[in-house]
Amino acid sequence: MWEDHDGASFGHQNITDGLLGIETDWINHEHSWRARVSIDGAKNNTHAFIFYLAAQDLETRLEPLHQFDKSTWTYTVLRGKSSLFGEFQLELKMLDKVSTDDLSRMDFDGGRSGSGGRMLDMTLVTNILMYSLRRKPNGELVILDFQEHKSGDGPDLVAVQINVAGRLCTHF
Repeated sequence: MWEDHDGASFGHQNITDGLLGIETDWINHEHSWRARVSIDGAKNNTHAFIFYLAAQDLETRLEPLHQFDKSTWTYTVLRGKSSLFGEFQLELKMLDKVSTDDLSRMDFDGGRSGSGGRMLDMTLVTNILMYSLRRKPNGELVILDFQEHKSGDGPDLVAVQINVAGRLCTHF
């Protein structure tokens, strides 16, 4: 539940799930927005968080980049273009250092295209993400590092998973 918001330009919430505390803040200014997610968990437990962006109309184009810059601790997930936002880029700025071993990614194309194609059914996103999960030899679940492109228009869904032990703060 949002603790403070105005419904349009900012919001703040705290979520508690057992020993895990999640704090989210977002602000919208003109045609740009920023969000901060802070995660505070038990140092002996690893938690996985999946951030994803899905195209929700036939005109939106997503181009996965999946580039990690260790000098700035910035993970550039994708760039895209939509009629609502114009050109945009999704970056995760890690305020706490993470290893590239803590990141995994997925791109999924359900066959959407601008000429009579079908939209990705958003009710299936959880199923798509769950289907992509694989267990590493150490028992940890990660989203499979795969790309599936059918339409040539770019993926419908781009996801990145960050595994966190202890504390993480990221801006995007």
